[in-house]
Amino acid sequence: MTKYAVSLVLNRKNKKPSGATMNRLFERAVQAHQRSEWDIAEHAYLQLIREFPHYLPAYINVGVIYRQKNRLDDAKTYYQKALDIEPTSIEAGFNLGNLLLAEKAWQAASEVFERVLDQSPKHQGTLSQCATIARLQGNWQQAIGYLTTWLTFYPQAMTAHLALGNAYRHLGQNTDALHHYKHAVALDPGSWKAHYSVAKMAEQLGEARLFHQHYQLALHYTDSPYSLHFALAQTRQDNGDNVGAIAQYQAALVLKPTDFDANLGLASALMGEGETTSAKKIFKKLSNDDDVLALSKLAKETWINKFFAESIAILVKMVRLRPDLYDTHLNLAKAYSEIWQFSKALSELEHVLIINPNCDEAQDLQAGLFLRQGKCEQSIPLFEQRLQRQPIKTNAGSLLFNLLYSPAYSAHYKAQRHRTLMKSVLPAQEAITFTSNKQTDRPLNIAYLSADFRDQHPVGLFVTPVLKHHDKNRVHITAYYNNRTYDDSTIAIQTLTDRWYEVSRWTDHRLQQQIIADGIDILIDLSGQTAKNRLGVFALRAAPVQVSWLGYPHSSGLEAMDYLIADTVTCPP
Repeated sequence: MTKYAVSLVLNRKNKKPSGATMNRLFERAVQAHQRSEWDIAEHAYLQLIREFPHYLPAYINVGVIYRQKNRLDDAKTYYQKALDIEPTSIEAGFNLGNLLLAEKAWQAASEVFERVLDQSPKHQGTLSQCATIARLQGNWQQAIGYLTTWLTFYPQAMTAHLALGNAYRHLGQNTDALHHYKHAVALDPGSWKAHYSVAKMAEQLGEARLFHQHYQLALHYTDSPYSLHFALAQTRQDNGDNVGAIAQYQAALVLKPTDFDANLGLASALMGEGETTSAKKIFKKLSNDDDVLALSKLAKETWINKFFAESIAILVKMVRLRPDLYDTHLNLAKAYSEIWQFSKALSELEHVLIINPNCDEAQDLQAGLFLRQGKCEQSIPLFEQRLQRQPIKTNAGSLLFNLLYSPAYSAHYKAQRHRTLMKSVLPAQEAITFTSNKQTDRPLNIAYLSADFRDQHPVGLFVTPVLKHHDKNRVHITAYYNNRTYDDSTIAIQTLTDRWYEVSRWTDHRLQQQIIADGIDILIDLSGQTAKNRLGVFALRAAPVQVSWLGYPHSSGLEAMDYLIADTVTCPP
C-alpha cells in the first residue's frame, strides 16, 4: 500500500448529523478501525449509515475497510455513494482515485484526481499521484509538470524533489536531476535515499569525489547496507558497467552470502564480462532452489544468456512444483517455441488457456506459432484482435511483421498499414533543433542501434564487414546495443566501434537524450518492426538524419525516419 493509499476520516467537524448516538457509533467504529478490527468497524459504520444515511465520513471509512479486505468493487461503491452525497469531498475523491490507480485504470483515476485538484489545487497526495500516473504511462514531461506544481506550493517537500530528480534522470537531463537530488539532501540530511540519489547521479556524471562522499553517507544512514550495495549494482549494470556491478554484488554478498537475487545479478554481470564458467557455476547452484518466484528469475536469466536447455529444465521443475500457475506454463511454451518444438509449445498453451482463458500473451504466442508454421491467414486475425484490445507499438509491430508474409494483401495495403499504424501508436513529436558541429573537416558521427549484434543473426553477420571498412579518419562509430546477450560476435563488433552503450534497460527518452548528447549526425536503425526494436526513440527524433536499414524488409512506417537503404528486392521499382 502506498503512502497515499487511503485517507481515513477521523474528524466529524461541520458534518450535518449530530447527537450522542451518532458520535458514539462513529467513535466506536474508528477505534475498532485503528485497532485493525475490520469486522467490528464495518458493522459499526454500516449501523451508522442506516441511522444517518447522509453521514459522509461513514461511507468513506467503510470504503477504506472494504479496500483493506480486498473487496474492491464494494469499496468503489461506497466511495461513489460518498461523492453522491458530497461531490466536492476531497477524501472520497482521493480514495476513489487511489483505488482506480491500484487497478491500473489510469484514465479513470486521472479524471477523479483532476476533480480533487479542482477543489483543492494544493493537495499534495493528489499532485503526487497524478505525477505517478503520468510516470507509469511514460509521460515524463507531464509528471514533471505535476511535481513542479507541488514544489511551487511546498518548496520544502523533500519527496517531491526526489521524484522530480528521478523524472529528469529518466529523460537524460542529468544536471537537473542532480540539482533536485541535492535539494533533497539539504532538506533531509539524514535521508539515505537522498544521499544515494546524489551518489548515483554523480557517478553517472563522472564526479567521483561527490559519488564517494554521498555513497558513504547513504551507507551510514541506511538500515540495510545490503540493499544499498544491491541497488548500486543494479544501477551500474543498467548503465553497462558490469565490472562496477560485480564489485557491488560481491559487497552485497559479503553481508548476505546466500541471497538469491545478489547471486543471480552477479552471474548476469559475469556473463556480460565474458566470464561464462564462473556464471554457469552460480546458475547451477541457484537451480537447486525450490522457490518458484526465484526460479522464474533464474529461468529468464539463463534464457537471455542462451542456456536454453538449462532454462527449460528450470521451467519444467517449476511446473512440477506449481502446476496451477499459468505464467509458468506460458514461459515454458515460449521456450519450446523458440527452439521450434511447436507441439510441446502448443501443449503448454492449452494448460495456460484452461487456467486463464483470456490470457493475451498465450493468444499472441499461438498467433506466432501459426506464423512459424506458415499459417498467416490464421495468425493475422489474432494479431488484429490483439491490436484492437491494446493499440501499442509491440502489437502493431507483430501485425505488420505478419502482413509481410501473406500474399493475400497488396503491397499498397501493406505500405499504408505501416504508415497509419505507426502514426497511431508512435505519432510524430515536436521538432527538435539540433546544434551539431557543421565543420566539414571533422569525422562524421554515425550510430547503429540494434538488438542483434550477435552470433548467427543476419544483422550481426552483415553489419560486421561494413563496420570494418568504415574509414576511421572520416567516420566515428557509436553502437547502441539493445540487448544483454554477449557472445564472440558481440565482442568482435564492439571492438570495431569507438563508443558502445548497452541500452536495453533504458527508457526511450533516456536513450534519445544520450544520442543527442553524443552529437550523432546519422542514426541507423537495424531492426524495423522486429523484436526488441527501439522505434520509439526514432519517433522522438534523436538525430538530424535517421535511416532504416538491413533488419526489416520494408519501410518502418515512421514519419520521423528520413531514409531507407534498400535494394530492388526489398524496395522494388
